[in-house]
Amino acid sequence: MIIDATSKWVTHISTDGSGIADPKTPVPTLYGVEPAPPFHSDSILFPTTGPAWCLWEAGSLVPMVLPKSGQYRVQLSFDLMIDLNFVAHGHVVETDTIVCTPDGWNINLSTQREMVGNAMYVAGQGPGDWIPTGIVPPPLTPEVWHSHLFQYVVNQDQHTGGVEAMVIDGQLFMVPAALEGIAGINKKWTPGLLFQTQPTINGTAGSSNYMLRNIKYALV
Repeated sequence: MIIDATSKWVTHISTDGSGIADPKTPVPTLYGVEPAPPFHSDSILFPTTGPAWCLWEAGSLVPMVLPKSGQYRVQLSFDLMIDLNFVAHGHVVETDTIVCTPDGWNINLSTQREMVGNAMYVAGQGPGDWIPTGIVPPPLTPEVWHSHLFQYVVNQDQHTGGVEAMVIDGQLFMVPAALEGIAGINKKWTPGLLFQTQPTINGTAGSSNYMLRNIKYALV
């Protein structure tokens, strides 16, 4: 199933009670999920304008039927394009997968890529906890599509999971196995795979954009 601009998207900001960030976190003055310009009609645009360190979040649930027992793997793939303003004002590229298990557990398999230094991080156990993976892919070239694939391993019986591998522009990066045991939280959300992205402006106020296309999940 492909997630596109016609999918059901939900957006959040820090002050709406969603808990995506500290309520004191600055709010963008412009944000949203939009169809990309005509020359990228198959893509989704995530524009952001606002003060330093402002952020927002967009999410779309894929109602995929997941195994009720055992260990399994999920792959997320997509293409990413940043603009020139994102190089100047973008803080991180964050793409999240929340595994919402059939029995109500949420397993947070999120990743972040810093724009300064290009280091990759995976979500830790607590809110706002990011763990360095030691992976540093080549810098993102603006106005060029970059292919991404993340492979996750999930243990349904233990309600744990982790990011197992990343393939960025065809280059394979293995995540240390010690980072795979992220414990789920019993939130009783709708079962499926929740895709999220969180655009964030860096310490210089301004505008930035990135686009995503061909967002897909698969059980492998």
